[in-house]
Amino acid sequence: MLAPIRFTMIQDQIAKTKEEWWELMKNKLVSFNSGKDSDDQLSLLDFVGEYSGEKIFGWIPYRNSKGDLDIKTSEFDYGDDEDDYDDDEDYFNGESSDSSQRYVDEEDD
Repeated sequence: MLAPIRFTMIQDQIAKTKEEWWELMKNKLVSFNSGKDSDDQLSLLDFVGEYSGEKIFGWIPYRNSKGDLDIKTSEFDYGDDEDDYDDDEDYFNGESSDSSQRYVDEEDD
């Protein structure tokens, strides 16, 4: 079994947008894969996954709530998918958008 690959990279550039960040990572991947046997080359998602949780080019790659790779600017920035709870307002109003589902107030007897 192979040991996990850990990368260290000099932060000489900070991406201003997500698109710019992905382009910088693609360029680094090309450099990383150059000269390697095809069996040893990484895909873009595998390469980015190796940096999960680490700041690179000013952004931190992470797995969002759907399990997809995404990037954020800090450990507290959860991106656009932060609020996946569309029914919160209905719950607190005691109503449901689904007629087969009913919220029940729990009271101590």
